[in-house]
Amino acid sequence: MSRFAEVPLVIPEPARGDLEEMYAFLGAALFVAQGLELEVTNLVAGVRYANGSVLDSSTIFQELESRTFGRLLVDVRKHAEVSQGTEQLLRKALEERNRLVHRFIHEHDEDQYSTAGRMRMIDDLRSIMQVFREADAATNQLSGAIWKQFGLTQSVIDDHVRAQLARVVARDGAG
Repeated sequence: MSRFAEVPLVIPEPARGDLEEMYAFLGAALFVAQGLELEVTNLVAGVRYANGSVLDSSTIFQELESRTFGRLLVDVRKHAEVSQGTEQLLRKALEERNRLVHRFIHEHDEDQYSTAGRMRMIDDLRSIMQVFREADAATNQLSGAIWKQFGLTQSVIDDHVRAQLARVVARDGAG
């Protein structure tokens, strides 16, 4: 289950509108998109594990990690029951993910040359990130309910996150 749904991600307000800030927002949008893809992978793996079509969780994750986001959503439709609202949200997230990766720079090719244009780019990126966050939260609820059946509760996830953070602090120091 994704930690993005448990830890509120505040999408910051832009401050300067310079090229560096626009690139930071672009990177943040890609980061949130990848988090959503991981959450959808968790959902598909959980559903397939729950219905008995896979017995080894490591095998299913290896298989699913090579799939595109669009292909993962096909799997969601095939293996999971999702509400029409969640389906629409996931479809919108796929559209925005593909636009971000394949067309965003082209759509904004002149905007990068001015502060006002970069601010338009940043506003667009912030909107895209919001779609990803909403889709991640909806998907997290579905996968969380499935994985809870197998003992993967919020407290287990919290323990895992604390262990991760302890390893990071031990390796890199605090901060």
